[in-house]
Amino acid sequence: MTQCFHGWWRAADSSIILPEELGRQVLSKMHRSTPMGTRKIEDLIRHAKIIIKDSRAKIKQIVASCHACQLTNATTHGSNPRTQLRGDRPGIYWEVDFTEVRPGKYGYKYLLVFVDTFSGWTEAFPTKHETAQIVTKKLLEDILPRAHERVWPKLRALYETGPPPDPHQYQPGDWVCVRRHQQQTLQPCWKGPYIVILTTPTALKVNGITPWVHYTHIQPADPHAVLKDFVPEWKSQPDKDNPLKLRLRRSHLPC
Repeated sequence: MTQCFHGWWRAADSSIILPEELGRQVLSKMHRSTPMGTRKIEDLIRHAKIIIKDSRAKIKQIVASCHACQLTNATTHGSNPRTQLRGDRPGIYWEVDFTEVRPGKYGYKYLLVFVDTFSGWTEAFPTKHETAQIVTKKLLEDILPRAHERVWPKLRALYETGPPPDPHQYQPGDWVCVRRHQQQTLQPCWKGPYIVILTTPTALKVNGITPWVHYTHIQPADPHAVLKDFVPEWKSQPDKDNPLKLRLRRSHLPC
């Protein structure tokens, strides 16, 4: 049974019941002063005998939107099915890679290898460079002209498969944090946030980082958390001498 004591509502065990908006501000200030996790904050308000409506959901939301926690906390990715993608008919799905030939001869230092994942058929072409332009040229001039459509309808019915698995759900325009591989002392595990520019089934291209980043080295980021964590708050107070003036004061953020 609740009762009002000295202007505060209290539960039967003398715990203080805070209004929902005030409770949200208290939880936010607690996390900003000492960036603790969800369980630690729950233990703290329980020992302080404070009751806040839907406190666990509010704490999770505050921790998830904290920029410092995004750069420090570890993240987990769903298990990926360890299967090799295969085409459902010959010549549909090729695996392509370059290998270096030593010693090279007549300027040909590389070997471009195509492997048909359906039949295992292998094609190899000596090349002087290992570029995407060489791969495109060989596909257009040597691989694609061999395609025909007499046998495909019959084989498609026999070897129909489902869509390939999607390892990640990141899209261009999303904000992400990137894992820091060479971490210094007291340096966050993650850096960012960055905006996603391009994606492939296994890698992402983000603004500000030259190489592509594997999706397992990425975690979602909240771009608005940067403003909430690092932009100071301003407060206005009326001037004591002149009631027509307002004095602006910046509140210091916790270190």
